[in-house]
Amino acid sequence: MLRSQLAQSKKRKFLEHLAETANVSASAEAARVPRRTIYYARAIDPEFAYEWDQALELGLDALEDEIVRRAKKGVQRPVFYQGEVCGHVREFSDTLAMFILKSRRREVYGEHLRTQNDNRNLEMLTPEQQEQEARMLLQRMRALRISVIEGIGVVTDVEDADTPGQRTEEL
Repeated sequence: MLRSQLAQSKKRKFLEHLAETANVSASAEAARVPRRTIYYARAIDPEFAYEWDQALELGLDALEDEIVRRAKKGVQRPVFYQGEVCGHVREFSDTLAMFILKSRRREVYGEHLRTQNDNRNLEMLTPEQQEQEARMLLQRMRALRISVIEGIGVVTDVEDADTPGQRTEEL
């Protein structure tokens, strides 16, 4: 009983820290639990996995709010003269603003999936080059989490779809 209470207290500490930081490693360290152990607990406890996802969302929301604030209002940086702070300047990050636009307005600012291979004729490529092109396309699709439709089925797990016909479901 004491052991399960301790485990529950460590889980609570982990979840609280995760909700603040959105950082699994730092949260496991704060709870004094090895990362491997915390991932194992997630794998065997669906309720904990759900709470983990909720805490992570809270942490990511807070992080996103801070990023938006910094992009809009900037960050105060000290200005030095002869080793002494003589004032401050507000700096803005165009890169940070672009990341926000890419994530929130993907259709306008996001990376668009290319369906062509830079006007190269696939028949002119060696089988090895064709395979490399296919792998690069799958990588881009993984990043966008797009399902792959093959002639004989639907690949439901793009991560494992490096071999044609692998892990498909019949249409």
